[in-house]
Amino acid sequence: MALIRLAQHPETHPTLRRAGAAPSLSLFTRPNHRGRVAVRHDLLASMGLAFLSSSSSVEIRQEACALVPLRTIPELVQLLRQRLQLSAEEVVAKKVFCGMPVDYRPRFAAQSLTLLCEASAAHSAIAWQSPLPRLLCQILGGELPNDAAANLPFGSPDVVEMSSRCRTALLFHAKKRNIAPPEALAALERAPAAPKGTFAEREEANSKASQRPKSKL
Repeated sequence: MALIRLAQHPETHPTLRRAGAAPSLSLFTRPNHRGRVAVRHDLLASMGLAFLSSSSSVEIRQEACALVPLRTIPELVQLLRQRLQLSAEEVVAKKVFCGMPVDYRPRFAAQSLTLLCEASAAHSAIAWQSPLPRLLCQILGGELPNDAAANLPFGSPDVVEMSSRCRTALLFHAKKRNIAPPEALAALERAPAAPKGTFAEREEANSKASQRPKSKL
C-alpha cells in the first residue's frame, strides 16, 4: 500500500523507476481469489501502475501501461461503483475493499481509471465496452454521492472532478478511433461538466491568498 501511495505523487516516479517499482508491481497483477478475505493484490498492483502511468517520462508511462492487464478496467469500474453505493459496513460484509483501508476514498479508484484512460488508447477502448461511461454519467449527473468532504483536508480532487477528467479522456480517444458504442457516446457527450469541487476551491483560495498585499510590519 505504501508503494501505491508513493506512486500517486509524480515527483517520486523517477526514483520508483530506478528502484524497479513497475516490474515489482507487475508480479502481483495476476488474479488470486484464494482465501476468505478478498485481498485483491492484482487490483492494488494495477492501481499502483496506473498512478505511474501519469508520469511525465514517456518511458515510465509506456512501461506502466503495458503492465496493467486490460481485464482490470471493468473490475476497477465495479470497485468504484460499489464504493460509491455501499457503506463501510457493507464494504466489509461483501469483502470489496481489496485490502485497502475500509474507508478508502472513491476518488482513489476513479483516479486509477482516469489515468489509464488518459495514457492508453487500449485501456480506453476496453473502458468504452465496460459500464464506465454509464457510471460517469451517474456521477456527473449527481445520481451518486460525491466524496468532496473526505478530500477537503487533503486538497485533493474529488470523485466528480476525476470523473470529469475521465469523461474527457474517453471522448478524446473516441474521436480519434471508432471505439465507442453510439448510445454510450451520445450519453457521455450530454453529461454535465463537473462543478468546481474541493481541488478547484483550494486552488482559488491559494491564488487569492497569494494576491493579498504583504504586511510591511
